[in-house]
Amino acid sequence: MNFRQASEILIKTYKLGGKPVAISYVDEPVPDGDSKKRFVCVALQQARKGMAINLSAENISCPGGLHWLGLQDQRMILIPFLTYVEKFFKDIVVAEKWFNTVPTPPWERAKFVTLTPLDLAHGEPDLVFLVANTHEAHRIHTALTYSEGTLTLQNFFAATCQSSIGIPLVTQKPCIALPDTASRKFAKFTDADVVVSLPYQYFVKLLEDIDKSSGGTAVVEFP
Repeated sequence: MNFRQASEILIKTYKLGGKPVAISYVDEPVPDGDSKKRFVCVALQQARKGMAINLSAENISCPGGLHWLGLQDQRMILIPFLTYVEKFFKDIVVAEKWFNTVPTPPWERAKFVTLTPLDLAHGEPDLVFLVANTHEAHRIHTALTYSEGTLTLQNFFAATCQSSIGIPLVTQKPCIALPDTASRKFAKFTDADVVVSLPYQYFVKLLEDIDKSSGGTAVVEFP
């Protein structure tokens, strides 16, 4: 696939304010990728702006990112943190219930998670991530449904890294979600942003139907 052309099509069709990002689980880092310590949500934003990034257990700053990308089990840290610091849950019992409901992280999949602007990708990624406004996210959902009327999107209360990487990778289903409060603070996601993450086969399907669906470039003529 011509990933540069695909990136241009997505940016133009959905009026994206940043580049789509290719996300891959690999055992070797991208040669020109940046490996500084950072939050995963910050890395996603930096990749949208054109930076190639290698994430690993050694350079992810947040326990949530380590956990939800499947690089290091942080459950014992996250449960009390989300309950008593972020105040997401009434008590530990409720937090445990949530942990047991959401998809399990992709444990032991690979050593590195690479984030590369899609136009610079060299091979098929595991996921394609992008950020759209609410209307454009709806249009993407429409285009994804064009050939598969039964497509049901996942709707979990989740961290941004979880909904952008962990959940769609494990379930192999598209994820369209709202950025969490912490990522709005640290990674500057806005109130208008919706994160969209597509397993590779759904990314291909979107491109195949983008000129046929009204969720893409097909013109609608109302009577």
